[in-house]
Amino acid sequence: LMTKQHPLDRIYRNAVAAHQAGDLMNAARGYRNILEKNYSHLPSLNNLAAILAALGKNSEAIKYYEKGLSEHPKSPELRANFGNLLRQMGDLDGAAKQYANCLENDPTMAEIRYALGIVLLSIGCPLDAKGHLQQAAENLKADPRPWIALAALALESGHNDEANDVIAQALEFSPCNADVNNMIG
Repeated sequence: LMTKQHPLDRIYRNAVAAHQAGDLMNAARGYRNILEKNYSHLPSLNNLAAILAALGKNSEAIKYYEKGLSEHPKSPELRANFGNLLRQMGDLDGAAKQYANCLENDPTMAEIRYALGIVLLSIGCPLDAKGHLQQAAENLKADPRPWIALAALALESGHNDEANDVIAQALEFSPCNADVNNMIG
């Protein structure tokens, strides 16, 4: 038995293929076509917003992220991507809010936890940042970035022994990392 495919499935597959091939204009056209017929299609909202952001059309991208979140307020992917755009645009408070909401809906997103830690550091919330960076370091063991941020935070706070402990942990997980080795001097 052959099942009849919905016409939007084909349009979506073609849009994704164009997107993956780097043909952003055709991908955007496909996602817009889908949204004309199904205005709340989550993947199309998310992907179209991401394409618009990649093309530097930030205000239009924001509209699609906001539209997506009005339809799908618990979508961690939308919140994560919207947070990334806001961070790139310099709206660190907005990014922190999107990242925090993202983690409420999916606390396992270690990359977003790391991003939230870095944003919180940037806006002057070192204690909150430290908690998120520690959790990111636990979840991203082989990734030295959270460890480096924690060591820098400890050094900045004058906690040299804590910084040395963090650097030792970072080297344990990533012994050949040049950034960690450079912190040792």
